[in-house]
Amino acid sequence: MDAKRMGTFIAERRKELGLTQALLAEQLHVTDKAISRWERGIGFPDLGNIEALADALDVSLIELIQAQRNGSEKENMSTKEAEQLLIDTIQLSKAPDRFAENIGRAVLAIFAILAAMVLYMLVSDYETVIFSVGSIITGLIAWGIPVWQTAIAKTRRTAVSTGLSLGAALLSLMIQFLDIANEVHTGDMAAVEDTIDGLVVVVFVFIAVTLVLNAGMAAFSKYRE
Repeated sequence: MDAKRMGTFIAERRKELGLTQALLAEQLHVTDKAISRWERGIGFPDLGNIEALADALDVSLIELIQAQRNGSEKENMSTKEAEQLLIDTIQLSKAPDRFAENIGRAVLAIFAILAAMVLYMLVSDYETVIFSVGSIITGLIAWGIPVWQTAIAKTRRTAVSTGLSLGAALLSLMIQFLDIANEVHTGDMAAVEDTIDGLVVVVFVFIAVTLVLNAGMAAFSKYRE
């Protein structure tokens, strides 16, 4: 099945029925941006929208999936052919989500490995690395939340996820400053100078990545609407 072909078919039928993208979107309880994406061949309708879309366009499911109006001689499609068309539709509609999910799982797996490696440092030098380990772990959580939300959870509760992510990021930074305060308290000024030298760059990069991930999460959420 070709996404461009289906998109063209949807657009043509919509215009034949005198429907705007907004009116069709209202009938399907989706956004007009979703209709626009379908018609441009960027993606396929969700499986939950297929039947409603066929009804709205006044075509059969088979006609919609085939992206063509069938004459009487083609109405009696075999069960096997119909099943294959539906299987193709399901596979194509899920392909982008599967790809994003696999990428998300890979990234989260890397984060988990890094977290395990960092936690292992506590075994050898607990008192020295406790603040650094805490900061890194909470930082990975701040990054992991938008990745999980975007690629795996796929819900629209981005406000909650953004709040949790930024909260973890703030906690990560606070732990870093607690580390500096602890070094000042112990009189280890050399350690303080070494920490501050690298901290500025690390904080800048960390905040930038956190904001980019959360912005991407919000953008993908709107894209799915």
